[in-house]
Amino acid sequence: MKAATRFCAVICLVGFCVLGANGSDLLTPAFSSLPDDGPVLGTLAPLDLNEIAEEITDSVTFKLDTYAHVRAMPWNWRGAGDASMECQVAFTPTALYVEGTFADDYPFCQPMLRPSKPDWWGIGYGADGIEFILEDATTSTRTVRFLLNFSSRAVAPRVELAQSLTGTPPGFVGGAAIELRDGEVPPWLSREEAAQTELVHFRAAVPLSVLASPRFLNAPLRVTCRLHDRDGDISTYKMLEATELHKPVIFGQ
Repeated sequence: MKAATRFCAVICLVGFCVLGANGSDLLTPAFSSLPDDGPVLGTLAPLDLNEIAEEITDSVTFKLDTYAHVRAMPWNWRGAGDASMECQVAFTPTALYVEGTFADDYPFCQPMLRPSKPDWWGIGYGADGIEFILEDATTSTRTVRFLLNFSSRAVAPRVELAQSLTGTPPGFVGGAAIELRDGEVPPWLSREEAAQTELVHFRAAVPLSVLASPRFLNAPLRVTCRLHDRDGDISTYKMLEATELHKPVIFGQ
C-alpha cells in the first residue's frame, strides 16, 4: 500500500487538529510554502460535524464520474481515476452539510496563493477543490457559493465563502468545519483502478447564517456541485460539474 494513502485529519477554522498522519506531505509534490492572506470571517465556534449530521432533514446527491460531467478542459480528463466524486449536499436548520468521497491521482495540488482568483483566463478555480453553488431556481440574481479549499498538500483545509446573500464578504468561514480521511473504494472504480489513485472521504459544514436567509433556502433551488482538478501545471486543469433542481425541506414545511 502506498504511504501516501494513509492520512486522517480534522480541521476547524478556529483550530487545527491532526488525528493521525504518516504521509500527508507525500500526497502532492511540494511546489512552495504559500502564505495565507485570506481573511477569516466571524468568531463563531466551529460546528460539530457529528451533531450537524444528526440534524439533516433533506439532501440531494451528486455523482461526477463520466466524460459527460467534464465541463471545462475535457481533453485533460483521463478517466474516473484522474478525477471523480460522489457526494451529498444536506440541509439542516442551522447549517449546510456536505459529505462524500473523491478520487484524484494527484490530490491537494494548490501552487497558487488565491485559487479563487486565478491569473489564468478561463479557469474559475486554480487548484484542487470542491465548489458548491445554490441559486434561486426562478432567477439568476440570487446565488450562494462556497468552496472546500484543501490547501497545498491538505496542510490546512478550510471552507471558503465566495458569494453570500447575507452581506458576508468573501473569505474563510470562521464557524465552519471540515474533515478529511482515507476513502473506501467507491462503486464506480474497480480495485485495480483504485490502486492507481488516491481516495479521500470529506465532510464539511457551513453555518446558514453566513450563507443566506431561511426564506431563500426554503424555496426551489438549483444546486450545483463542481470538482476542480489540476495535476501540477495549470494546463492540466479540468472541471466536472452536475446540477440538480431541489426544494429543500428544512423546517418541516
